[in-house]
Amino acid sequence: MVDSNHPMMMTRILHIAQFIFLISMPVVLLLLPAGYFDYGKSTCLSVILLDKECMGCGLTRASMHLIHFDFMEAIYHNPLVLIVVPVSIYFWWKAIRQSFLQVKALIYPSNI
Repeated sequence: MVDSNHPMMMTRILHIAQFIFLISMPVVLLLLPAGYFDYGKSTCLSVILLDKECMGCGLTRASMHLIHFDFMEAIYHNPLVLIVVPVSIYFWWKAIRQSFLQVKALIYPSNI
């Protein structure tokens, strides 16, 4: 016998997991030290294939320094961080809000 609640339960679990992930992501980044991504091999395809840095090179390092309020180091790694991080925060907040509303609708369904 097929349980008709199974798809609804999976949807509920996925929405809650998405919400938890979105909330925990900045917490994890804040707990990591500012210089966590400063060392190591580059994963940029432009650097790997062409041995040239692209406009996005250093954005991860710059973002980590910016969220730890190390502004000079952030700008040193990539000045575009002053545009990318605020835009990213805006879209992250929209995703959090949408995810919260989905979870709220699943927990408190309206019977109208």
